[in-house]
Amino acid sequence: VSPMSSSSSSAAAKAAGDAATPGEEGILVAIRMRPLNSRESGAPQNNRVWRVLQKYNSITQCTSSGKPLPERIQNRNFFTYDKTFGESSTTRQVYQHTAQGIVDSVAN
Repeated sequence: VSPMSSSSSSAAAKAAGDAATPGEEGILVAIRMRPLNSRESGAPQNNRVWRVLQKYNSITQCTSSGKPLPERIQNRNFFTYDKTFGESSTTRQVYQHTAQGIVDSVAN
């Protein structure tokens, strides 16, 4: 798991779907699960240790079979963010939901 974006401004909050008031600044914390590279996917033990739960904007630690651990402990094996992106998310999607609002507000 690698953090992809952390940005501040109301534009970022709006891009994430939050209803920020004009002129209000805030921080959007987002994380993107990168796809396995060719070396990792070809390894005998290519099981994911972490899994994105986009419905909950969270990531959770998994068992060797890929299922979330039965006991979720916040900030230990279960983390919640403002926005999460799974392995199939594109760089464009990450940009649109995290940074585009900031770039547009500066450019205009």
